[in-house]
Amino acid sequence: MIEKKKGTIDQENDNKSKFQNEQQSEHSELSIHQIQDLEALRDRVDSLEVKAAEKRKPWYLSFGGVSGLLAIVLSIFSVIYTLKKDKSSDIESQKKEITGNLINLQQLEMDALVKAKKDSINVDDYVTSDYYLQQRFEIFLNNIDGINRQIPNKLYSQSYIYIGFCYLHYSFKNDKAMEYYKYALKAAKDVYDSDNVYNSISYLYFTQGLDFDTVKATQYFYKDINLLKRLKGIRRDYYMAYAYASTAADNESNINLSISKKYIDTAKILCNNLKNNPGIYEYMKYKVNIKINYINNKFKESIQPL
Repeated sequence: MIEKKKGTIDQENDNKSKFQNEQQSEHSELSIHQIQDLEALRDRVDSLEVKAAEKRKPWYLSFGGVSGLLAIVLSIFSVIYTLKKDKSSDIESQKKEITGNLINLQQLEMDALVKAKKDSINVDDYVTSDYYLQQRFEIFLNNIDGINRQIPNKLYSQSYIYIGFCYLHYSFKNDKAMEYYKYALKAAKDVYDSDNVYNSISYLYFTQGLDFDTVKATQYFYKDINLLKRLKGIRRDYYMAYAYASTAADNESNINLSISKKYIDTAKILCNNLKNNPGIYEYMKYKVNIKINYINNKFKESIQPL
């Protein structure tokens, strides 16, 4: 009996112990879930704090902001570079087109000179007498003029002078000749470029119209002389001798014959200054004598050559 009671008590104790273990187990499982929830909540809070901190950062401290700005800047520079490159390429293409027309003009001029010499007449007169030839000069000059209006002031001074010369002698448009001489003056890089331009403008006023304005012609001539005075030694005497001789020949009016003789006398003196350099002296002597012969033939004079 006692043993039976004891067995009952032991069973009750086992059941109580089992119940307590189950209660502890349940309590333990709840604690783990709570810990996991807390950790998840903490992670979320940390994430929100990071994002909030990032929002408070200036854009230039953000990698995304800096990289985005750099991408935009690089894109802009790329577009600008491409546009400049394309424009530069277009300008070079147009300059080559002008050069092609200049070559055609020079070839046309050479043909006209050969034919004029064969017929023993002045080349200007020959072009005037040949309508078809004159129209060909017009075509090339108009091509050049059209392109030049798109890319003004992109050629060398000597190119502009030649275009002006062709307008003057083969198209007989004094205003267009002056327009291109002004381009040439703007493009002049040194004394020699400017010398050629002033000579050309002086010749234009002296001989080819613009009301035969000898006052303006003389003004440009002395601009040239004052420019050439900046040179020294042989160069100064050489260029001034030719300037005086050329201008003397350009005075195609009997009223200015006395001026022509005066200029020739000055050219002779300047040319004689070159005697210490025989090659240069002989060349300039030849050029001055051509001008003297021209004046003698034009005005039936007898100016003594060098």
